Amino acid sequence: DRLQDAFTRLSGFSSDVAHDLRVPIHSLLTTTQVTLARPRSADEYRAALEATVPVYERMSRLIDNILFLARTDQGQPLLHAGPIALQDKLTSAADFFGILAEERGLELVLHVPGPMQLWADDILVTRMVANLVTNAVRHARDGSTIVLSAAATADGGCEIAVANDGDPIPPEQQARIFERRYRGAGDRSKDPARSGLGLAIVQSAMALHGGSVRVDSGPGRPTVFTLVFPPPPADGGP
Repeated sequence: DRLQDAFTRLSGFSSDVAHDLRVPIHSLLTTTQVTLARPRSADEYRAALEATVPVYERMSRLIDNILFLARTDQGQPLLHAGPIALQDKLTSAADFFGILAEERGLELVLHVPGPMQLWADDILVTRMVANLVTNAVRHARDGSTIVLSAAATADGGCEIAVANDGDPIPPEQQARIFERRYRGAGDRSKDPARSGLGLAIVQSAMALHGGSVRVDSGPGRPTVFTLVFPPPPADGGP
């Protein structure tokens, strides 16, 4: 039964990815054919090329995400861990995504108790925090506050949390929210351009770190995604 379930999910994932690639390729092909249908000015050719750049960028991001997940499935050593000054790291993230939050009429607040050191892959931490904060901005209630915070754990590890006030995630969706390509019914209609791989990447990246990611959501309280990192290795090695 587990094998059948895994095969069914893999088939569905492959079908969705094929659809996500077919649509932009069809768009690029149509744009090219229309542009070449008759002689045009240099400005018209430039405008046609500029219109295709966002499509190529989206395809590139999708392919990068698929490759990342495929490599983690194969157990390839992708982790390059080292000490990270967590306060500086999250301050930079808050400064960057604060602009995105302001555009939506939201406030992004940073809570870090003091200088903390995290042992992790710097690039993957950046990617995970970006995914979680972007999701929080997307789903937060207008005029609300998003909280990006960090705390030390009792075993010497660290936690990074992103909280937002918005519609609660139903329990049945919480159980599946980290699956590849899984999106709630409302998500698919709101933004069809989303790949649905963001939280799956977060979970895979945390597994590489030997940590975990969890979600807590319910009526009357914020939705909180938490990254739980283990303590650094005793010998200081990777």
